[in-house]
Amino acid sequence: MPGRGDVPVHVTSVGNLVQACLLAAAPDAKADVYNVADLEPLRVTELLERLFEGAGVQARLVSLPRPLAMAWASVVEWAHRTVKRPGEPVWTRDWVAQWADERTLNLSPAWRYLGYRAEPTSFEGADKWVEHA
Repeated sequence: MPGRGDVPVHVTSVGNLVQACLLAAAPDAKADVYNVADLEPLRVTELLERLFEGAGVQARLVSLPRPLAMAWASVVEWAHRTVKRPGEPVWTRDWVAQWADERTLNLSPAWRYLGYRAEPTSFEGADKWVEHA
């Protein structure tokens, strides 16, 4: 995993996303752009550990310092372009940033103007996510 895994990230469950979409589609909803996510952000390591646990997968998380992860991603991107592979490589600088940098959202406008009430992150059914990945 790039970085130390101690940065907070917001994730969004399908249930919370559906709730927000229904609230935003109401005739009296204030037209705006809203951040939508689960109730509290999780540390990256907690997110991955809970995901693996919920899926019944035993995994050992290994950290790669962010600068080294970025350098490796640059090499992977260069190699991918050089051999003219279609699509994007799995390991990119953007992917490193998504896992190594804080990703938290301000949910207060959705709470205030839509009445959005986020539920905590749930990993129930994570074993099914792996089957469909």
